[in-house]
Amino acid sequence: MLADRRYQMALQLAEGGDFTAAADLLRQAIEMVPEWPPLYFHLGDALRLSGKKEKAVEALREYLALDPDDKMGATIKLTLLGAHDAPDTLPEGYVRSLFDQYAPRFEKCLVENLAYHTPEIIAEKIRSVHPAPFENLLDLGCGTGLGALQFKGSASRMVGVDIAPAMVEHAKAKNIYAELHAATIESYLAGTDEKFDLVLAADVFVYIGVLDELFKSVAAHMKDGGIYGFSTQKIGDGHKDWILGDDHRYAHAKSYIERCAAGAGLKILSCDDVDLRLDAGAYITGSVFTCAR
Repeated sequence: MLADRRYQMALQLAEGGDFTAAADLLRQAIEMVPEWPPLYFHLGDALRLSGKKEKAVEALREYLALDPDDKMGATIKLTLLGAHDAPDTLPEGYVRSLFDQYAPRFEKCLVENLAYHTPEIIAEKIRSVHPAPFENLLDLGCGTGLGALQFKGSASRMVGVDIAPAMVEHAKAKNIYAELHAATIESYLAGTDEKFDLVLAADVFVYIGVLDELFKSVAAHMKDGGIYGFSTQKIGDGHKDWILGDDHRYAHAKSYIERCAAGAGLKILSCDDVDLRLDAGAYITGSVFTCAR
């Protein structure tokens, strides 16, 4: 109880910008409960934000030793500190934990608070290149079902896949999917022989950096003439194909997406720059792509 009180007070102090006081309380809590992983994570972050890089790295590595699944995303913090190479994808445990916790308020936060309309934009772009109905739709990273909902009545059968079981449970309540799977995209695609004439990935690749093999796997599960619609956060073409930003999300260069599509046998039909959502009061610029196999 004493450790928990210090932990809660430390979080409040950090939220108010007093990172030094927060770090002191977290160290006290660690003395009481040395095997409680969140203490090391928040200590590392408080030290990072107060400019104590080496101590921050030490605390975050202590966290990872206690929680190898990295449910809190210490790998991201270490990357931002320059102490770890940017991972090809965000830790599976982190993404699952994040969205399991986020699920009950996901739609309210995104749609009402962050002006999130990416699924509608993707659907509009898809209809501009393929107005006919679809037989079999695959919704990758389906969340609560906002993407597939845009095709209710125009897709005969819909399958959703999401890493977070809690998100899948909320998607079930929409009663629009023939199947829902709580799984990673890679494991689902590796375990099915189904072919789809429409594949969606709305706001999914912000959690995945390297896309080459994933695009090939998606294309292998598309019918000839099938459509693939997805969004990315945008960076300018230059020396990097993708980056992991301070917002803990990946952004991709258009030239990299073009190479991934070409390598998978996909033809880009459209690419439009759009405002994806609000972040700290400003719009995040991204791109919406439609491709055909």
